[in-house]
Amino acid sequence: MILSARDRRILAEIEQRLLDTDPRFVYAMGRDTTDETAWTRGGCTAVTLLAGLTALLCAALLLIGPALVAALLATTSHYLRQHLPPTTQRALRRHR
Repeated sequence: MILSARDRRILAEIEQRLLDTDPRFVYAMGRDTTDETAWTRGGCTAVTLLAGLTALLCAALLLIGPALVAALLATTSHYLRQHLPPTTQRALRRHR
C-alpha cells in the first residue's frame, strides 16, 4: 500500500517520538535479521571453503567417495548462501 506524504510524515513523527521516549523498545520492535543473516552467510562461506578444500584433498588422495560427499556439501552450502535474504543496513540507520 502506498502512503500519502501526510501519512508518511505522521508515521515518521510517531517513530521519532517513540525513539525519543523508549529507544530500547524501538530497537526490539525494529530489529531485523541482519545480524543473523550475516552470521549465516559467513557460516555458509566457511563451510563452502572447508568442504571445497576437503574435496580437493580427498580427490588428490584418490578417496573418491569422501571427495564426492565433500563436493556435494560445498555445492549445497554455496547454493544456500546465494539464496539467503540480502543483508541491509536498515537497523543501523534507525539508531543514528
